[in-house]
Amino acid sequence: MSGIFIISSLYFYSNWDNFNFNIKIIGFLLWFCQNFFFLISSVINPGTPNIEYYLENYDLNKTKVKNFRICSKCKLVMDLNQGTEHCNECDICIMKINHHCSLISKCIGIGNLYYFYCFIAFVC
Repeated sequence: MSGIFIISSLYFYSNWDNFNFNIKIIGFLLWFCQNFFFLISSVINPGTPNIEYYLENYDLNKTKVKNFRICSKCKLVMDLNQGTEHCNECDICIMKINHHCSLISKCIGIGNLYYFYCFIAFVC
């Protein structure tokens, strides 16, 4: 996590005197946005279900959901229409999971997908 901060910071500040003022402003804004979206996507909740979806709090007789399964590891009632899946690396269930990102060491789900895409856009 800190490697991106360190590498981008060292490159940006080592060549500071060689840049034009406009390039410095644009470079600083890109650097700031990249690190901001990296930080937000790595600390925000990726989309773990609420406590009412756990099996001990869930009434299967009153449910309106017809297409569900129960996670064997975390005992969560997963609606298959929402795309909830269990991540083996994080050991939690994530709603609308996209993938587990090793760059930020976290799952990318419905909660942090927008911030992750913004981070990728600023990195490219």
